[in-house]
Amino acid sequence: KPSGVVMENGTQMTVLQAIAMAEGTNPTAALNAARLIRKTPTGPQEMPLELKKILAAKSPDIHLQAEDIIFVPNSAAKTAGKRGLEAIIQAATGLAIYRPY
Repeated sequence: KPSGVVMENGTQMTVLQAIAMAEGTNPTAALNAARLIRKTPTGPQEMPLELKKILAAKSPDIHLQAEDIIFVPNSAAKTAGKRGLEAIIQAATGLAIYRPY
């Protein structure tokens, strides 16, 4: 779910904790394309984030730093599949309701 999570000064937080505080990811999230954007003295640095592996406990959880951003884009394929399924359900519902007896 797109949202911001505030880290209080001196607190520790991991990627999984931040995702949990944001109430998880969208069902159409592209977990393999997640990125961690970290502020550095030379400017923002973008790193791939193996979120799918972290969620499956196959990769270590990463400790976040102040002003880190976790970006999880939507998957075009998942979005298209979800919309297609919704259209099929609507069509089937319409046929069931308006079917002549």
